[in-house]
Amino acid sequence: MRNRTSSIRMIPALGILALAGGAAAQRPAQQERPLVSRKGTPLSEIVKRAAPATEVVVIEKDQSPPLFIEPPAGTRQLEWMTSRTPFVLLVRIEALRPELTPEEDWIMSAVTARVVEALKVPPEVSLSEGETLRWSQDGGQLELSGRTVQAALSWSEGFEPGEQYLIFARRLPDQDMWQVSSSASYRIDGAARLRSQAKRLPAFSPMRSDDNISLVEAVQRIRAVGSRENRADQNRDESENPKAVVSDFPERE
Repeated sequence: MRNRTSSIRMIPALGILALAGGAAAQRPAQQERPLVSRKGTPLSEIVKRAAPATEVVVIEKDQSPPLFIEPPAGTRQLEWMTSRTPFVLLVRIEALRPELTPEEDWIMSAVTARVVEALKVPPEVSLSEGETLRWSQDGGQLELSGRTVQAALSWSEGFEPGEQYLIFARRLPDQDMWQVSSSASYRIDGAARLRSQAKRLPAFSPMRSDDNISLVEAVQRIRAVGSRENRADQNRDESENPKAVVSDFPERE
């Protein structure tokens, strides 16, 4: 979380209050290197590998980063992702509900968000401001065996309640659920600039190429892509279904 007041500040992700201007608050002991999950091994067993004094245990998923297709030469990342995704939305995260998987070897979080502004939506779909979206996020934070366990991805930051994000989404068929990739999303910071959720890994450098641009610029570029796609669809419809031409002149016998 990033809420601040003049007298109290919130330490990100840990939910620990510290008095501003007073003695420095002591942060919970955390291991220097994240532990690694193992499919089929309960997190409660992996936590035991941390030093006894460690209060916050970070466990990264034993999984390689997802593959992504780089944009063609001359196409910027934001335009590329917009052209490949049916929904581009500005949302606010309302809540996260972390839960252990049935095998108890990982944490998944149910994300609830509300639409702030729909920037690109298919013509046949109605999506209004304030509508609720739900999707599943890899990772989360739970208390296990008397310790705070943070399950994280090595290549992406997680979503945080109260924050606004620019997301590129797909609606899952016949479900009240969405598909949203955290690494392909942008957090909107206090200066209304985009902050890529993709971590600073060499393989993900293209994903960060539009990092730090203003939200105003991003919205203009996204809408420009949507307008071009709408015109292309309209031209395609007209070519496939030409209108009958009515002549003012009678036909000759």
